[in-house]
Amino acid sequence: MSESPEKSAGKIPETKLNADFIGKLEATRLNTRLQEMPDISGMTLGSCHVDSRMNVVSGEADIYRCHDEAGRELILKLYRREQALKPDVVARLQEIRSPCVAPVLEFGEYQRHQYIVRPFYRYPNLAEVLRDGKRFTLEELRSLIIPSVADGLRTVHEAGILHRDLKPANMIPDDSGQHIVLIDFGISADARDRSLVFSSTGMTPCYAAPEALRGGYLRETDYYALGISLFELYTGSVPFQETANPDYRGDQGGLSLMPLLHRIEFPEGFPEDLRDLVLGLTYVDLTHRNEPRNPNRRWGDPEIRKWLNHESQPIPGEQGGGFASGVFLPYRFRNQQYLTPEDLARALLKDPDAGVLELGRGILAHHFGYTSPETAALCQKAQDRLTHDKAGNREILKRLCYELAPDLRSLFLGGREFADLSSLGEETVRAAARTKSQEYGGTAPEVRDEDAALLNDFREFIRGDLASFFCGERSAVPPENPAEHPAGESGEPAPKSGLRTLLDNLRRMLAEDSLAETDLALLFGYAVSGNRELSLGGKYYPNPKAAAAELDALRARDPGAALKRIGELRDELQFYEKAFPDPESRALISGMLADVRRAVFRSKQDKRSGAVSSGRDPEYQCGSPEELLELIRTAPASERPYIVRRLSQGYATALRDVSEKVWKSDVFEKVREMTQEIISLGEYLFSSHEEFQEFARDLLRQGEQNPRYLRDFVHTHREALNSLGAREDLKEGATLARELITAADRVITLDYYAFPSLDGLEAFLQELRERETKRPGLMRDFARAHRSSLEDLASIPGISALVRDLLKAADTVLPEGEIMLNGVRYPYMSPGDIVPLGTFRFSHDKPAAPLEWLVIRRSGDQALLLSRYGIDARPFHGAHQDIVWEMCDLRAWLNGEFWERAFSEKEKKLIMVTRLETPGSAAQGTTGGDVTADRIFCLSAAEVKEHLRDKAWRICEPTPYARSRGCRAGLNGASFWWLRNPGGLQNKVAGVGETGALSLGGNYADYAGAVARPAMWITVPEQ
Repeated sequence: MSESPEKSAGKIPETKLNADFIGKLEATRLNTRLQEMPDISGMTLGSCHVDSRMNVVSGEADIYRCHDEAGRELILKLYRREQALKPDVVARLQEIRSPCVAPVLEFGEYQRHQYIVRPFYRYPNLAEVLRDGKRFTLEELRSLIIPSVADGLRTVHEAGILHRDLKPANMIPDDSGQHIVLIDFGISADARDRSLVFSSTGMTPCYAAPEALRGGYLRETDYYALGISLFELYTGSVPFQETANPDYRGDQGGLSLMPLLHRIEFPEGFPEDLRDLVLGLTYVDLTHRNEPRNPNRRWGDPEIRKWLNHESQPIPGEQGGGFASGVFLPYRFRNQQYLTPEDLARALLKDPDAGVLELGRGILAHHFGYTSPETAALCQKAQDRLTHDKAGNREILKRLCYELAPDLRSLFLGGREFADLSSLGEETVRAAARTKSQEYGGTAPEVRDEDAALLNDFREFIRGDLASFFCGERSAVPPENPAEHPAGESGEPAPKSGLRTLLDNLRRMLAEDSLAETDLALLFGYAVSGNRELSLGGKYYPNPKAAAAELDALRARDPGAALKRIGELRDELQFYEKAFPDPESRALISGMLADVRRAVFRSKQDKRSGAVSSGRDPEYQCGSPEELLELIRTAPASERPYIVRRLSQGYATALRDVSEKVWKSDVFEKVREMTQEIISLGEYLFSSHEEFQEFARDLLRQGEQNPRYLRDFVHTHREALNSLGAREDLKEGATLARELITAADRVITLDYYAFPSLDGLEAFLQELRERETKRPGLMRDFARAHRSSLEDLASIPGISALVRDLLKAADTVLPEGEIMLNGVRYPYMSPGDIVPLGTFRFSHDKPAAPLEWLVIRRSGDQALLLSRYGIDARPFHGAHQDIVWEMCDLRAWLNGEFWERAFSEKEKKLIMVTRLETPGSAAQGTTGGDVTADRIFCLSAAEVKEHLRDKAWRICEPTPYARSRGCRAGLNGASFWWLRNPGGLQNKVAGVGETGALSLGGNYADYAGAVARPAMWITVPEQ
């Protein structure tokens, strides 16, 4: 039963709309709050107290009078639409400080409605003045309104903001009457990173430029609105009055053709110079907007300034030279607006499938029919071709695009834009190299979807007319003499004739299917660009140099593997050798290919063990006899004779055959001649007499500093030296061989000491005696350590007296000195005194003996003592690593095992705990570690400089026990001893050298040839 009309009148009828659609409607209904505005009268928002709502009609906001704590009158606009204001635009408006731009004093939100606060201006806006029947004179416009508005626009534009609703209602005098202020930035747009802004919210239609009526906004759009506003301020009405109708909606596309097809009609008596300004600001065609010198472009700030200064300038549209077919109507394609033929052509070329549909439906021809019959005819002709040549639809559209934009030089393939053939070639090489690598299963930068699209479109491009077009008339390269290769020798784009030849060859190979499509793309890209990316064996390389470098590294590491790799890549390398147009790239590829033609010197199998004697890798490789001789010539002098002997003995038969049968060269005989010139001294080989002579002289020089080495070398090679000394052909070399034997026989040794002659030993013993005066007991200790060897030397004339004196000193006992005063004994506790304290091993074969300490500082009842000798051979730390005194093994030993065993309990009480700072080096970037508290320690470099000014005190002789433990001693018998500072690196430690000089660079912490020379502070015991 049907319901009565009365019952059903208020009921929602049934609907077939689904739940999702209803949900969208509900969301829209809930978000539409244009009428649901709260009344904020009497409230306080931010720092403003709202007084009352103003009786002002505004479709976008409620307007309130308010005041702040200082009593200033303000205006608050509470916007109806949610998120009506862009916070980033408001933030930049708040930063503007201009008398011609209304400042935004506050910005906030109340119940999801945004609001802004600006100053209250007591004068009416200029639209109110017009409604009151008043008009503005030319002088008022020139002296006040135009300069202020231009200054305000320039300021907001520089801040990256478009006003988008400039009109007299948004121009208001400030309270001083000196400036016109721009207000109402409610629909302003952010244009920092864009020259063109699209928006669905627009300016007031009667002030809107044609591009704004289609949703596009530029800086020029604000100046168009200024031109219309100036016309209205002078005349009282806008030029195209029908667009001022509140119900105006424009034509089907949202655009009235009136401003496009008709110029502004000026009333009689309109000032001529004001007319020029209005025409300049409202010029419709934006084709040349980015060409400052073109007279046919809409005016902006620079032209306004010239007009204000009465400077003469051409009026756009009256000089000729504009867009040939008349003005260009903004065109909407795929929800984007395009303001010039070139921009439209770019968009169609980037999306050719959608462009073909646009062309086929007749939309392009219809659009251009408004203003350009010639262009419409081109579009219609292309449209007709679509019905007869469907296979080439994209080509038809693309050719049309270049006719629409004759100055366009870019190419569009795979949805991407390329500036020219060179840019296209660079990207096709990149896409082909990556794709080829992936096809081989290799590793390369990831192949992108656009790479596949580009290669697919590239195939169509090569087949189609567009390639002929670009390789012919559209090519930017002049038709000079064609090169041998499609591209110039430097990799520059080929001349037109070369491009056409290249295109013909590519089409032929494509038709014959004689080459992979990726290789075709590489051939094209290499010819027209400098990109040399490639794929070899599935591996991607950025250029041939990188591939050659990798092969060189493999050859150095594993020559056999390198040869195998080249053999596997032979076909690919031969392709690249022909494909690369520049000599440098071809030479690199040819160099790699040359390796497969090289002579490889490889050892035969060792028949006894079944192993390859020199491994599977070749010993030598060369491509010619000249290269073999160069290999010998450039080898280091120390290696050259070994190479010559190996070639002449290890490859004699094979080298003779290759020289005679393949190379047709006498290189084998030359190698044999080199072999005969070789001089052999045991394991040492020399290519010439001169090399041997230099070696012998250097050995004699070394013998002066290291006679033991000279003696041992001659002992090992005496037989060979005797043979060389008997050779008459060596001349000076034979003499040097005999001199080496003589010098070695003169060497005198005293345990680990060695002297080049008896005179050297005598000088050493004399120096030892002289040093005894400063270091009593030195001769005694030396004689005790070397008694057996000294007894062997005691019978040698010339030194026997010195030796006997030393042997006597070995049995001398040095009495301990003392001072008696008032019956009290005082030991030597001043700097330079020797103090016995504790015991430690002095010799490896004798029990512990008293430790002797050198007093290096006395302060009151405290004394700083330093061991007289190096008591033990010890590294600073047992591992080769970064280390500081706080963490080292030497510190642990001194304050652990040494402390416990060396001192009695009574002696331990005399030894103080010392707080130690160990500085690092800022210059070296090293650190000394934290402060430590130690009983026994190593000195620092600063303490050595302060307390050991006598160099003799710094020289540290090791005990026989330390020598037996492996310490290194110099010719003077002294050793390097550790300090606690870091050295030149964090893993090195400073010390004092054999001569007593500070070694701040130091030795590595695990160096075992240094000695420990401990120090300590003691309390001087009472006597």
